Amino acid sequence: MLAFSQCDLRQSRWDGASLEKSMLTKCDIGGSFWIEARLLRSAFADCQWGGSDWQGAELQQVSLNEAQLQRARLAGMRASTSLFIKANFAGQKLAGASLLRCTFQGADFSGADLSRASIRESNCAEACFSATLMNGIDATRCQFVKAKFDRVNLDGAQLEGAVLQKTQLNGVSLRGAGLVKTIWDHSRLDSVVFAGSDLQFAQFAHANGRAMDFRYCKLDRTSFHCAVWTDADFTGANVAAALGTQEARAAAEKRSLEMEAA
Repeated sequence: MLAFSQCDLRQSRWDGASLEKSMLTKCDIGGSFWIEARLLRSAFADCQWGGSDWQGAELQQVSLNEAQLQRARLAGMRASTSLFIKANFAGQKLAGASLLRCTFQGADFSGADLSRASIRESNCAEACFSATLMNGIDATRCQFVKAKFDRVNLDGAQLEGAVLQKTQLNGVSLRGAGLVKTIWDHSRLDSVVFAGSDLQFAQFAHANGRAMDFRYCKLDRTSFHCAVWTDADFTGANVAAALGTQEARAAAEKRSLEMEAA
């Protein structure tokens, strides 16, 4: 266990180090090297990150809340059950990264490359994804409640069981994505392309959108309860297969009322 407070750690080397239950507070770690380091149950609070190198590092149960990571080198970094609340990943190259069961609440991924990354079971509530590359990402069972997606490429992404309630999406491409059992209740979707996606058992209760593309989507038992679409294209999609029974409508209405009361 180590504790550093208001220390100057610029250009220091931590390559291959193993730190457990350590705490760094108000430290300047700019330009430091953490290549292949392993951190467990540690925390960084109000530190300066500019130019630090985390390539191949492994983080487990580590807290980096409000970290400014735009200039850090994170290629190959692996993280699990770690906290990145309100962290700034703008412009980061995280293609193929493994970031499992982490909390990215309020994080900024503007201009970042998350293509083919795995963020399974992570909490991305209120996160910002603007001009972000997320094609082929594995976001199975992730939480995106109140997140914002603007001009994002999610082609071929896997989001089975993901929750996107009260989410804003504009100019988003989800061509050929796996969206089984996703929840989009009360979301706003404009110019979103779902063409060829698997939306079976998905829920869009009280969602609304304009210029939507549902061409050739799988819509078996999809719920559009109280959804409002303007200028939507359902060419080749089996709309009749969408869930529309009285029982389904009652269940959707119950979910909506419960969410509004929460």
